Amino acid sequence: MAIEESLRRDRDQKAITPRISLAVVTRDQSARKMVAKVVALLGAAQVEDRATPQRGLG
Repeated sequence: MAIEESLRRDRDQKAITPRISLAVVTRDQSARKMVAKVVALLGAAQVEDRATPQRGLG
């Protein structure tokens, strides 16, 4: 994709990698994978997926 290539090029040209913090609350596994991929493309060094059960949503 052209967008992915553009993001990689922009990321590679920057000396300082910005810190990105993002919280997504969803039980949908495919949505979590998509968010992780987007964050990785933006240049995050690590992506943490904390799939913990939400209390009080029963």
